[in-house]
Amino acid sequence: MLKNFYLLLILLVVQCKNCYAQYDIETPLLRHYSRASGLPSDYVNSMYQDKKGYIWIATDKGICRYNGVKYEYFSTDNGLPDNMAYSFFEDQQNNIWIKCYGNKIAMFDGQTLTDYSKKYPQELENVINIQADAQNNLYFFNSRSEVLQFNAKNEWFKTKLDYNLQLNDNNINQIFAITPNQSLIFAGK
Repeated sequence: MLKNFYLLLILLVVQCKNCYAQYDIETPLLRHYSRASGLPSDYVNSMYQDKKGYIWIATDKGICRYNGVKYEYFSTDNGLPDNMAYSFFEDQQNNIWIKCYGNKIAMFDGQTLTDYSKKYPQELENVINIQADAQNNLYFFNSRSEVLQFNAKNEWFKTKLDYNLQLNDNNINQIFAITPNQSLIFAGK
């Protein structure tokens, strides 16, 4: 009789442990977002979480900012240069820079979306990547292997000729970092 009691006790403990494990399996750990949940498109190029916690989503139908409850949409109707958006970069002032189709660039300052491609069409032509240094100067790397320094506060450009870049367009496609002494760290394809 005592042997049956211990067997029953062991089975009860094992069953309770299994019940707990099943609870964890049924608890969603990952949420799937799509057009059905409010995205403008199921075609997503990239996502970025900014310093304020918003999730930015680049799609073929514009961008959206998600606060965990609702989406705020931006498109060519709001000042985006093109609805096909590819990537985001956040500067030290919490401005969100958006790279769109045709390597066009826009900036969202928290209130307004500005198409910098219209303001500076020659300087921002064919931008591949954006980075910033500790002084909040932005660096735009373009497909002509040029690095342009942009001072957002005073809105001026400077071509960084002192890097003496001897690059082939097919070799370099990313600036990973700007070091404190203004050196660039590149990566290839």
